[in-house]
Amino acid sequence: MKLWIWLCLTLTLSTLSFQTALANDPSRCEILYIQKQFESAFPVCERDAKNGNSDAQYFTGMMYAYGRGAGKSYTEAFHWWGKAANQGHIDAQYNLGVAYENALGVNKSHSDAIKWWHKAADQGNAAAQYIVGMEYIRTQKLQDAIKWLSSAAKARYKKAEDALFDLATLTKEAAKPWNKLHPEKYVVGRGNENYSYFDSTQIRDTPNGIATWITHQDRKDLSNKGVVSILVKCDESLLRTLSTTVYMGDSVQTFHPEKTAYTIPRPDSSGSNMMDKVCKSKNSVSKSEKDKSRISFGTGWSISGSYVVTNNHVIAGHKKFTLLRTDGVEVPATVVMRDEANDLALLKIQDSSKIPPALRLASMPARIGDKVFTIGYPHPTTMGAKPKLTDGIVSAVTGIKDDPRTYQISVPLQAGNSGGPLLNMDGEVVGIVTAKLSAVKMFNWTGDLPQNVNYAVKSPYLSVLLSTTPKGKKGAQFLSKIMHHWLILRKPSKILS
Repeated sequence: MKLWIWLCLTLTLSTLSFQTALANDPSRCEILYIQKQFESAFPVCERDAKNGNSDAQYFTGMMYAYGRGAGKSYTEAFHWWGKAANQGHIDAQYNLGVAYENALGVNKSHSDAIKWWHKAADQGNAAAQYIVGMEYIRTQKLQDAIKWLSSAAKARYKKAEDALFDLATLTKEAAKPWNKLHPEKYVVGRGNENYSYFDSTQIRDTPNGIATWITHQDRKDLSNKGVVSILVKCDESLLRTLSTTVYMGDSVQTFHPEKTAYTIPRPDSSGSNMMDKVCKSKNSVSKSEKDKSRISFGTGWSISGSYVVTNNHVIAGHKKFTLLRTDGVEVPATVVMRDEANDLALLKIQDSSKIPPALRLASMPARIGDKVFTIGYPHPTTMGAKPKLTDGIVSAVTGIKDDPRTYQISVPLQAGNSGGPLLNMDGEVVGIVTAKLSAVKMFNWTGDLPQNVNYAVKSPYLSVLLSTTPKGKKGAQFLSKIMHHWLILRKPSKILS
């Protein structure tokens, strides 16, 4: 049972990967920048940058780089990114690498570019990890290349996935991390002219053995390949070819041998490697299918010190969880407190430095008509692992049957949003997303289909729960980092029904 944490990073110089806003200085700089009010943003950001705020320094550099609110100047952009980068600002570090590599406001220096990209990579920037990995390939340091490409591939960075796959089809060392990440394209044969793979998630148990298919791919011409249907007898370590389909450009031919004998595959051949995977999987198929049917998703977030908030219904019935960040780092967590009546739960980890800074609870309740939003991970296996922002208003200050503990909100929710924070336009948590009204049940009851009728537990009920725990350190409150704050919770239970 795992609690997944996905940290989303700004990966390119040209765009920001978050949509956030805060009202309190010094973050007003960020509000104005995100609202594209660059003329107003620049003096605010420059003031805060001069006072040492790393986020403001980063934004000031961005405005200089693109001539937004200030005269275009790569020299000034480099200056402010440098100040932010020296304070550990991950996006500024990445941009310094871009500046050095492309001589933007500074003399071209590949070594300095790699140095700053390495710093960003160390902090989890997937684009930087990819660049560092490719640099190690260039310098023929295979193990280091595999390490960094694997880290970026875990974050589903496409370029890194492509590079790691290429390495996996050439070296056994790279095949291991690739196959772990992509069992649907499990590499079993390597070579300079061709390679082989199969979908280890699509094996079929038959009365005569396990049926599967291996694809033998021509490396130079991807339109040329052969797909071999194979029957495996795990108990006897034997396999038999059932058919072969050959693709040559637009031509497709299938061959069915009249009779082929079972054979023992040659060690470390594609057949042998495929058999090892298939037969190891056979014993766990029933268990994995059972677990898969019980897995669902929810969202959580850091609140104080080493505490993480989510819904009680998300973690009900389970004792152990793992926080998994998008860079693949796993952080063990335990349940320390539950409030079943208000559907709240607190998780705790040992090292608070491994989770993002805490969010701040609102001091004033939300009112009818107030704009609110949430960020979470609805259906991450199909909609993707990047955080999704949805917004709306507070439709009512009471919930179902005038329940005073909850807000009714118009913020669209889906399975996976449970436990996420409901925030006001000051970036403060006013509630905890807990449920949506079942359209099917409501239709059966009333003949009407509700739209965007959802609910959130009011934050004071969380304050009561927190009052019984040791005080944690106050985390940074800048909502510019909000995309780094959200946690995604995976556990076997049904949520948001």
